[in-house]
Parts: sequence; structure tokens; C-alpha cells
Amino acid sequence: ERFKITSAGNVGIGTTSPGHLLEIRGTGDALSVGNDTNTLTYMRFANERTMIGYSGANAVVQGGLSKGIRFNVNNNTFNSGNAMAIDTSGNVGIGTTSPDSPLEVQFDEATGTAKQMLHLDYNPTNNYGSAVIKISGGNTSGASTEIEQVTGGGAGSFGTYIDTNVINRGLSSGAFGNINFVTGSSTSTSSIVMTIGGGSQKGNVGIGTTNPGAKLQVGTGSGAAVDTAYQIVADGSAISGIQILSGTNHSGRLVFGDSDNNDIGIIKYDHSDNSLQTIVNASEKTRVTSAGILMVGGTTGGYAGTKIHVGNFTDTQNGINILSSTTGYGYLLFGDGTGADTYRGQITYYHGDDSMIFNTNGSEKLRIVSGGGISFAGATNFGSAGQVLKSNGSASPAWVDASTLIGGPYLPLAGGTMTGNLTITKSSATMKVSEAG
Repeated sequence: ERFKITSAGNVGIGTTSPGHLLEIRGTGDALSVGNDTNTLTYMRFANERTMIGYSGANAVVQGGLSKGIRFNVNNNTFNSGNAMAIDTSGNVGIGTTSPDSPLEVQFDEATGTAKQMLHLDYNPTNNYGSAVIKISGGNTSGASTEIEQVTGGGAGSFGTYIDTNVINRGLSSGAFGNINFVTGSSTSTSSIVMTIGGGSQKGNVGIGTTNPGAKLQVGTGSGAAVDTAYQIVADGSAISGIQILSGTNHSGRLVFGDSDNNDIGIIKYDHSDNSLQTIVNASEKTRVTSAGILMVGGTTGGYAGTKIHVGNFTDTQNGINILSSTTGYGYLLFGDGTGADTYRGQITYYHGDDSMIFNTNGSEKLRIVSGGGISFAGATNFGSAGQVLKSNGSASPAWVDASTLIGGPYLPLAGGTMTGNLTITKSSATMKVSEAG
């Protein structure tokens, strides 16, 4: 028996006990609807609410007006076990019946795990090529973003191997076509935390700025123009800087090099002794110790009470050179307060007349002029020819005539020939050398 209609009106094909209005049982090609030509053929369910058929060109599963489509699995109860849903707007939901975008993938479980939500796998037999996800928007030609995973065999867009490439295909002569990294829900540009520049700023990276003017620019706000000759710029309206953090027994460094020597210059802070060192031409030239002593040309200090130490114990000569113009001044200043007290003591060399001047207590006390003359307590106090210095105790000495001194006159010790008589007297004894002999 091939066909049966029961007393209840159920129709069975391939069964003698149909449990439904129409029940077809068989194997292989059990049911065919329509003919074998490209003719519109379809079936209705609940009138026009659901239709399945052939459009004359394509297979069609169609929800009626205001009706979506659901695909359910692994459940014997009708309309249960949703796996995928297409809503009336055409949005596709996998794991959800209310997708909020053209494609939403959702997975719900009682205990959270590291769930792989999406896997796109490209496996060419020769392991050569790449898999690409492409996102495009608008009608601008080439305005798209691609994420490319290159296979181990290489190739890809840039001929690389096993690389992940993030590509912005948008071309612009202006500051557009950037790749932005955004946090937060605000649509303001303040939510953009990092930018990889495109267009006119192609290849520049900005952290805290969407318009980086250097290979790496951190921050913005100073209002100053970025010098594109530098690869790294720290910019801000308040304090700006770079912080280098190291271990307590290690150093932080800024290193300078070239093709001949990749670390020929170094600015180094050594945390083991808290010293700051500068290395020039591959050797240390200056050091500032933790006590604030500046060492120049050496690493061993001298007297701890001084703050500048020059040279070392193996040098044949050392010194400090103060350079000025031909009419300028060179100074060593000594102070103990503010204002004029910052230079109460001075050693000055004036190149205008090649004189050296010594000041104490805020005023000049001694001057040596270019010819060797000495002035005390004033710039012109040289005395007269034949005068001698007379001590005034702790006050400045005075120029006086030799004959005015007690016990004078005195024999001038000068080269050449003397004329006249020489008399030497002591108490009652007198020795006289006359001109006649």
C-alpha cells in the first residue's frame, strides 16, 4: 500500500498510519514540488506568513510581512534551540534573536571562559597567500580598512610572512585616513587615545593627539610648532617630559650613535650611586655625584668641601679657562647673600687694558696693570717713583717716601753706579765711605 487516507482525514504516503494531515515517509528523494524548469514554485505555511520555494533563479526561504526567520537546532520542541535569527530588518543574529547590527554573534553560558567567538580560517594547500577582512564605507573609491593575516608561505599585500597587517586603503593629501584607537562611549575626539596618521601625516603616531607632527608625538597643548626634524616630541600645556625608570642597581640612559659606533654618546643616570654621567666619544667626560659635586675630566674627587673638581691625578696639566671678548671681563665671584652680596669678593680680568683686579668686602683692594704696576685701594693708587709701601696693620698699605720712615733713609737697591758719600752709623760708631775713597 503506497497511499492512505485515514478516517481522521490524515494522508499518508509511504505509511499506513499518518499522524499528521500529510505525512510522507521514505528514503532518498522523497518529495519534489514543481517541475524541472526555471519556473517560480513555492509552498506557503500559515498562508503568506512563511514561504519556501524557488524564484526561478534562486532557492528562497522567506518570512512574510513583519516576519523574521529563525534557524533552530538540537531541540525536539518546535521554535526552541535558536542558533541563528534574521529579523525583519535583515539583521542576522547568531546566538541571539534580536541582533542590533547587520551581524551580531552572542554566546551565553553559566560559567565564563575564554570563548572563541569567531574564527576565519584560510588554508591554501600550498600554504601561500593571506586571509583578509575588509570593511568599507561610503562611495569614496578605495576608502576601506583591511585586516590581513599572511600565511607561513608568505605573499600577502606586502610580501611578508606570518604577519598581521592592519591596512587603511583610504588615500588623502590632507590629515585624513588615520587609524584611531578609541576608549569610552563619547563620540568626541577626546576619546581618541592614539592615532596612526594617514594622508599628509602618514606614518606618524600620536598619543593624546590626532594630528601628530613627528614620528611619535605624545600630547598636545603647548601651542608651539612641532619641528619635524625630530622623531619624538613631548607636547603639553603644563609640564612635559620623558621619564626613564630603572632598577635600584641599574642605570637609565639616553644613547646617541652612528654607523661607526651605536653608543658613542650617552647621558647616564646610575642608580647604584645616584650619579649623572655624560659619555662623549665613548668615554666619560663629566659626572655629577649624589653630593652635587661636578667632576670634569675625572671620576675621582678632590676636597669634599668644593663642588667643582677638574681633572685627575694622572693629568700633566689642568685648569679652568674663562674666555671673553677683547674688551670684556672674566670673573671669579665669591658671595654670601643676595643682591650685591653675591659678589662681595671678586677676581676680575679686564681684557680692555689687560689688568687683573682683586675685590674684597665689595670694593677693589688690589690691581695689577699690564705693565706690572700695582695699585692698592683704588684703581689709580700706584704711588710715585721712589716711594715704598708702609703697612697699616689690617688696613690697606700706603705709599710713602722712604725718608719719612723711622730709621731712614734707606739704601735703594738698584743696578748701575752710585755717586756721593755713603755713611753707615750705629750708636757712637760711624763708618763713612767718601767719593774720594
